[in-house]
Amino acid sequence: MKCSLPVYSYEDYRQLLKDYYLACKEAAPQKFSYRYWARRADFSSSNFISLVITGKRNLSPDAARRLARSMRLTPRQSKFFEELVRFGQTTDVDERVRALEALLAYREYCTARQLSQEQFEYFSRWYYPVVREMVALPDFQPDPAWIATRLHPAIRAPEAGRALAVLERLGLIQQHGPGRYIQTEKTLTTSREVCSLAVAAFHRDMIRLGQASMQTSARHREVSSLTMSLSSEEFRLIKRKIHTFHEEVLALLHHGVNGGPSHVYQLNFQLFPVVQGLNR
Repeated sequence: MKCSLPVYSYEDYRQLLKDYYLACKEAAPQKFSYRYWARRADFSSSNFISLVITGKRNLSPDAARRLARSMRLTPRQSKFFEELVRFGQTTDVDERVRALEALLAYREYCTARQLSQEQFEYFSRWYYPVVREMVALPDFQPDPAWIATRLHPAIRAPEAGRALAVLERLGLIQQHGPGRYIQTEKTLTTSREVCSLAVAAFHRDMIRLGQASMQTSARHREVSSLTMSLSSEEFRLIKRKIHTFHEEVLALLHHGVNGGPSHVYQLNFQLFPVVQGLNR
């Protein structure tokens, strides 16, 4: 049977398969079954698709293509389905980011999910928020080459130019006279899945930059660590204190201290387990 479901509205390929099965079962209860579907997709195991839907099996690229053919998806829908499978199965943050970027290239997906590729990019490129903060510096120049060489690590001029374009398109910065930008108060929102993944990628990149900063003079950085054994309540207490300090820093920046900004820094908070076996 041909798939009449809104394919591009799905973020979970297993849910798509489940909904397809239920729709076909309702349309042809005497004919359609997991066995029938498996045979049509050329799978040797009659319950393989059922195991995939329940999360007990994953799909190989070839199996994903077979299922797409069995549902009679269009070539474009089939490619989207394969990317959806890749996005749903990988646990590596880098790979999930690449898969989501591929999904966001489909206009139908962005429309159905009310997502914006630029919104995702703002979080997934470490230098976009940095460029936005650079705009507040008194000597800022909206020249991609100038921006690119002053970032640490440096990026390419076209990347810096795209950063300016995306930030302006999103309304996060705006022109304020010839050759000058200012920050706006606008904030971005995306779906929880997209936001959490993009922020995870952003944190990953910033942690890597923090590691690279160890090559910087200690006069220009502050890195310290503390290894400790904690009870569950002590862990929650420390998390609350981190959140409180975070809010205090934001308040300090909001009111300003000793004039305007002259540098752009990244502040990371890191509190994570280093022993396995946590169950609470």
